[in-house]
Amino acid sequence: MKYSSFLFLSLLLLCQCSNTPQIPQTVAFDGNLLNYSFQQIKNGNADFTDAYQQLLIDAEECLTEGPYTVISKSKTPPSGNKHDYMSMGPYWWSNPETPDGLPYIRRDGERNPERLLITDREYLRKLTNAVETLGLAYYFSKEEKYAEHAALLLRAWFLDEATLMNPHLNYGQGVPGITDGRPYGLIETSAFVGMLDGVRLLESSNLWTNDDNNALKAWFTKFFEWKHTSAIGIAERSTLNNHGTWYDAQSIAIALYIGKDDIAKQIASEQSAARLR
Repeated sequence: MKYSSFLFLSLLLLCQCSNTPQIPQTVAFDGNLLNYSFQQIKNGNADFTDAYQQLLIDAEECLTEGPYTVISKSKTPPSGNKHDYMSMGPYWWSNPETPDGLPYIRRDGERNPERLLITDREYLRKLTNAVETLGLAYYFSKEEKYAEHAALLLRAWFLDEATLMNPHLNYGQGVPGITDGRPYGLIETSAFVGMLDGVRLLESSNLWTNDDNNALKAWFTKFFEWKHTSAIGIAERSTLNNHGTWYDAQSIAIALYIGKDDIAKQIASEQSAARLR
């Protein structure tokens, strides 16, 4: 992810941030730090402006990319619907002992390049990185071109009927000959955490409208419901490693975005706290 420029800004914040208005209501990024960085850039602090210029370089690159869609993949999910997100487990390989290569066998630590033929995972990574970067660039520069392109990317992936992703991961990290989808696929949407901060930073732009934002919240409401009621989602929630941690991080970020603050607090205080014991 293109965090390097902004993290450099954050690491410079060794003093207490001023409690000024217009603090961004971000989750992964501290809104106070964002606001303080904005003021330092505005005042010409070279320690901040150098990193800011690199952020703009990254954002300009994002302007040349996309839009990305789930319907661009050449393979079709088991449902027959290309609007369904699909990916393949990374460590699974064709079985040399069977004529058709099925069922696939696990080779731990060896990533099968065949998985790259399904483009959803890579396109989702590019989308989330771009929206986060463009949101930051818009916040600091107020240049509408960054908000405009971020809005284009978001509409193509989540909102436009012709290209949108259906709000579930039933076919994430499938394994040929074994299963159409696995709970592990949910880690592939962990970047929603940073992406939603990018969305929040777009909300002051007229190019990301209230209708857009409400439609995106409706999408994430459906995704949140699937995540917390489906067999795949429930199984991923029960994992004890980094998958469970990222499950919680996504749940909290999404809950806060869609206005379920009480649920976010409950997840953090009960579910996430228990993982630390």
